[in-house]
Amino acid sequence: MLGAAGNSGAAAVQLGKALGATVIAVAGGRSKTELCARHGADHVIDHRTEDLTARVTEITGERGVDLIYDPVGGETAATTLKSIARGGRIAP
Repeated sequence: MLGAAGNSGAAAVQLGKALGATVIAVAGGRSKTELCARHGADHVIDHRTEDLTARVTEITGERGVDLIYDPVGGETAATTLKSIARGGRIAP
């Protein structure tokens, strides 16, 4: 989930958890990543300080993610496309 610390992102984190998903939340900065963890994200990535592709690869065991929720767009969104699993989807 990109923008996971924003209103729609936080709701998506909680919805994903309620549906049984393993949630990887992406946000920028310590306070935002801590907020994602409090909302229930299984894994949190700070896109400002971590290699997003490498962390997703590590977390998913090189499989990639099945769904990317992206309410933000931009460069970070383009980077996450490198981490999508075969048959994966992106939801704006």
